[in-house]
Amino acid sequence: MKRRLGTCAVLTTLAVLGVSGCGPKEQTDQSLPPATASSASGLDGWADRVCQAVRAETAPIRTLPSISSPDTQQIKQALGKYADNLHHVFGKVSGRLGEIGAPPVANGPQILNDATTSLRATQQEISAIKTRIDQAPTDQHAVFQETMGKASSDLGNLNEPMKNLGTDGQLKAAFTQAPSCS
Repeated sequence: MKRRLGTCAVLTTLAVLGVSGCGPKEQTDQSLPPATASSASGLDGWADRVCQAVRAETAPIRTLPSISSPDTQQIKQALGKYADNLHHVFGKVSGRLGEIGAPPVANGPQILNDATTSLRATQQEISAIKTRIDQAPTDQHAVFQETMGKASSDLGNLNEPMKNLGTDGQLKAAFTQAPSCS
């Protein structure tokens, strides 16, 4: 079960970081530098701000839950806390995207709306999974293992909520060029 839950957490983290190139960099300080002068405006600047926001907001989910304990209550608490963090992160990323605004492309407002709608829908999916985790009976090993396995699988199979940001060719190129996205 340990491998299964760990794989799910990695897949979920990758889903959150689904914007091309916006994965975590080696950085221990959660504060991020402002966009560079050369990318502060236009499409590259927009992509740079998005990647900075995603990196800043996803810090709480970069540490995977410790689930090596044989204690089912500890496993339940660890996975439940991780699901809570995921839910919170998706909300924060959605809010940050709203603050940054629509990308400066022809269909930018629709792309932004689709991305934030997807993030909110994914939050609802995570809430449902979290409810199942909370209700898992720790005193019934087989049922607990089945419930946790299903929750793990469901977390690993979440839709990539940020995929809408990469559907426009100009945006995809901007994510490749923006300093914070590389």
